[in-house]
Amino acid sequence: MAFSSKRASRQAEINELLERLGNVLDQRVEALLIGGAAMLELGLKDSTKDIDIVCRTEEDKERLLGSARALGFQILGPEKRHERLGVNRLAVKGEHNLDIFAGRISYDFGLSEAMWQRAAQPRSFGSLVARNASPEDIFVMKLIVQQAGRLSGLLRSRRCRPGL
Repeated sequence: MAFSSKRASRQAEINELLERLGNVLDQRVEALLIGGAAMLELGLKDSTKDIDIVCRTEEDKERLLGSARALGFQILGPEKRHERLGVNRLAVKGEHNLDIFAGRISYDFGLSEAMWQRAAQPRSFGSLVARNASPEDIFVMKLIVQQAGRLSGLLRSRRCRPGL
């Protein structure tokens, strides 16, 4: 991945990585981008270090981790900040992390079918079909993973007015 700094600052960089991952996959994998990568495309964030991806199934998560490994990412155990989350392995290459989940972003919060339906139109990157979570769902997920401090841009946006 040709990130120009320690953080991805252009959607093209994220798309390049997704394309490379999808080209290595031998089966179709459906995924939802839920964090900074989705916010970057919505214009709600300037850059991101971690790319948070939720696969529909554990099998798809394993396929995506295998694809990352084939691209030179190391597969490591979770960091302390992942204690509450449902991620048990990370794909790391240099300063960049792929946080890959299967169906849930914490042990007690799974993504509903409605969240998948609210997501943006699917985009195909080889065998990887990715959608960006809706702004409202990004807001909810950031709250769940206790990142309220990172919500200021999302709250200021006219694209996200959750009726909570």
